[in-house]
Amino acid sequence: MLPRATFRFTHIHGIRWQDVADQPAFGDLWIFIQPFMQDAAFLAAHNASFDRGVLYACCDLYGIARPPQPFLCTVQLACKTWNLRPTKLPMFVNTWASS
Repeated sequence: MLPRATFRFTHIHGIRWQDVADQPAFGDLWIFIQPFMQDAAFLAAHNASFDRGVLYACCDLYGIARPPQPFLCTVQLACKTWNLRPTKLPMFVNTWASS
């Protein structure tokens, strides 16, 4: 199965069809991705609900079991730990690195 030519959220992640048109699909790459995650206690993502939704949708599409780990949201972490607002990723990284 090839990657889909329809993209959403390009304005956020910058990925366009021409960037992936000749690349392997998620289902073909999972065997390389999964070993990095298998022993993780949790998966961290900035705005984890979005990333979790994308990961689960990809797994569902290819008939792959969803990772069992809970997600840690760095947006929520930034708000709770440093009362950081706005919670854009570069601001979070700079604050985390200096703490």
